[in-house]
Amino acid sequence: MKPMILVTAPVETRSGYGNHARDICRALIESDKYDVRIQGVRWGNTPPNALEKNNPIHNEIQKRLLRQPSLEKQPDLHLHIVIPNEFQPLGKKNIGMTAGIEHSVPPASWIEGVNRMDMTIFTSEYSKKSFDEVEFTKFDNNTQKAIGSLKVEKPSDVLFEGADTNVYKQTKEISNDLKKQFEAADGLIISTPEYNGFFPGLLKNCFDWLSRRTGPEDPILSAFDGKIAGLMAATVGGSGGIRSLTSLTTQLHYLGVTVLPRPFSLTHAGKAFNDNGSLGIEQLTTVDDMVVALLRALRRSD
Repeated sequence: MKPMILVTAPVETRSGYGNHARDICRALIESDKYDVRIQGVRWGNTPPNALEKNNPIHNEIQKRLLRQPSLEKQPDLHLHIVIPNEFQPLGKKNIGMTAGIEHSVPPASWIEGVNRMDMTIFTSEYSKKSFDEVEFTKFDNNTQKAIGSLKVEKPSDVLFEGADTNVYKQTKEISNDLKKQFEAADGLIISTPEYNGFFPGLLKNCFDWLSRRTGPEDPILSAFDGKIAGLMAATVGGSGGIRSLTSLTTQLHYLGVTVLPRPFSLTHAGKAFNDNGSLGIEQLTTVDDMVVALLRALRRSD
């Protein structure tokens, strides 16, 4: 009989944790070593429609989703893929899995959650280190005197999922090719999510590579200087990425790019798309208006 593993995670949602959970479930299912059961949970306002009907891996996940929150026996292992304060030890052995980067300093409730599990797996050395180094003083509720400390007491490790080496290569050719495309373009349309009030570090890293000179004859900021750009952002909340658009505009101005004054801002992105994956007509009209404005600005600059 195969050991039973219960995976509790937002596996059906369009979220980073959902993607991570689907990867974990896929690996467990394809190993064919375990009786995998999956308990889906919500993840904020993200829609639970990420499992595609024509995707064979998603179909295997669907088969294992629990429709009733009950099992015929206690799982041999419980994998809980959420933020740490939600960790629950439901199995004979329990492993929490988390990104752990939603706070710059892990709060006390997160440390308590980690200590409820037999082990916690982080997605980066950075987040593991932040948990290992934090320590809180515990106080008696009645006397308010210090009675000890709260820190991580259970083992932890880092699981890097890896990358598709057919797509991601350690080479400068990709950066050089992208720079040539930027240099040849008259205008730019840049779309960004918003993480902690800023555009992602990956996009900043892209700008940093594109702004590097390849030699003394390479003009300064040749990939950006004099370009005109339209900006777009989306968030699952109500801000529509306005903070990331502000910081992105500042960055592009520094690089010599003229930014159009009316960016496209998509609020509540988890609910904005139709069942076929398309945007509603109102949002599409707004995007179209921005593209038309960019084309007009480019014609005036000729």
